[in-house]
Amino acid sequence: ATGARCQATVAGARSWVDHKPDTDFPLQNLPFGVFSCGRNGARCATAIGDYAVDLSALANAGLFAGLPFDARAVFQRPTLNAFMSLNRPAWRATRARLTELLAAGADGKLAGDKDLRGAVLRPL
Repeated sequence: ATGARCQATVAGARSWVDHKPDTDFPLQNLPFGVFSCGRNGARCATAIGDYAVDLSALANAGLFAGLPFDARAVFQRPTLNAFMSLNRPAWRATRARLTELLAAGADGKLAGDKDLRGAVLRPL
């Protein structure tokens, strides 16, 4: 029952990140992938709207401190191999934390920090 309530809450949740209503990447669909941004090379990411969300930048800012793995070590790499080798609970915890950081009215540590937003959200 608890899982169903969490899914229902996420299903109706909105993000503070501005995006088109028909985006392929709303808060309910946070894919994992890799993007490249010039001099920084390949970076582990998710996407929301028209933005890549730099997972390494989030880890370096301490916003993944509660995850059950060393997020800095995992997301510093240019591939998702280390992350994908983790177990399903680690993936779920990461997605839950991303939802907390990106949901409107939730954890304001990212939304409320303009410099951090600039480092984490990269236009696609």
